Amino acid sequence: MKRMSQPTSSGLTLIKNWAPLLLLEAALVFAWSAMNGSYEGLHIGSWQIIEWLINYQSGFVRRGLGGELIFSLSNGASLLKTLYHSTLFFYCSYCVIFVAIYCFAKIRQPKVLLIALLVPGGLFQMGITIQFFTRKEILFLILFGCLCLEYLWIRRATLRSRQFGLSLFYVTAIVGGVLMTLVHEGYLFMAYPLTLLFLWINFKENTASWIARIGLVSYTLIIPIVFLICAKYHGNADAVQLIWDSLPLADRLELSPAAPYTAFGPIASLGWGFQQNLLTIYGVFATGGWKYWLIFIVGNFFTLAYLFTQLSTHLQQVANSVQINKKYLSLLFFGVFISSGMFIIAADWGRWIAYITNSLILFAFVMTQSDYIIGNVSVHHSQNRILQQFTNLSFKSWFFILILLYCLLFKLPECCIHPSFVFMPYQHYFRLLM
Repeated sequence: MKRMSQPTSSGLTLIKNWAPLLLLEAALVFAWSAMNGSYEGLHIGSWQIIEWLINYQSGFVRRGLGGELIFSLSNGASLLKTLYHSTLFFYCSYCVIFVAIYCFAKIRQPKVLLIALLVPGGLFQMGITIQFFTRKEILFLILFGCLCLEYLWIRRATLRSRQFGLSLFYVTAIVGGVLMTLVHEGYLFMAYPLTLLFLWINFKENTASWIARIGLVSYTLIIPIVFLICAKYHGNADAVQLIWDSLPLADRLELSPAAPYTAFGPIASLGWGFQQNLLTIYGVFATGGWKYWLIFIVGNFFTLAYLFTQLSTHLQQVANSVQINKKYLSLLFFGVFISSGMFIIAADWGRWIAYITNSLILFAFVMTQSDYIIGNVSVHHSQNRILQQFTNLSFKSWFFILILLYCLLFKLPECCIHPSFVFMPYQHYFRLLM
């Protein structure tokens, strides 16, 4: 009997270790095929494309940096092919960064990696559904991922190299944050709070460094200032038409065949003010869409809670502590709270859920290596009751199965939601494979 059980056990271990990588490979294959395919028509939705194509052809305007770069790279040719290749490159880059952070953080928990990939809005669904990585938030994730890798490098650096690493960390955060705000001013609400928390933790670990102090203060002040500049130059009807007219006619015919000479989509809404953005949230409640969004808000929250508590167990072993590190869990749930500001000012809730989920998974990975968390471990005999409940749940098999089923069955839409959009269309993928 022992001889028979050994191969079975090793087979299950092999499946657990390789299943996440196979899922990621499948997602990359689907994304590569979708973005590089030679079929006619748009490879992604027209609204996703047009948001990228806002540029500076009418002068400085909010969100215009990304489109200006695409405009320059295309050199007068079609912008669409450049955009397809660029977004695919961004997705592949994020995949590499995600796996690198998982490896360098020394997590070594296949179940954690599996759920982190499968979570609605995560890497697997990005590639399979061709969503989220085609939005500008993928750049926010790449920037945050680079900061995570730099932080992990600083943790291992010698004293001499650490000063260079700190300089690079804060320069990346500040310069990258400015560029991201110029790409999409929503950076201030989505990425800025968690990044600021990350920089503050790095400062607390390096309080003697003047670089950390100046870097934290500079980032804190500069990003809101750039946001205010973007808010002032938000565009008008004349700028909107000039930007639309700057696009090649062939691209406009594909994006809006019925009216190629009239501004359409995100370019047309470029001149919206804050009040008009707030009114879009009314549509979430007026159409009843909030009921379906609630599924994903609750589902992704409990998925993150499962991941956090599994990682806190890993942290226990690293810190050689017999108690769950309350500081770690409290920090992560605080990160969830401060990252949710975008929900109250704009209506594309699926995009916000996806970004928050991905960035917090990266943050949870790197915080297992944080001196701020494990530097002065103290044993807590009395835990917060809510955190204790999450901890208990994470070890129950039925809870893992529920989380896994949620990740496999539900598909997170980007913005518009309908009952037919909330389930994974596996029959469609099977047809493509056949």
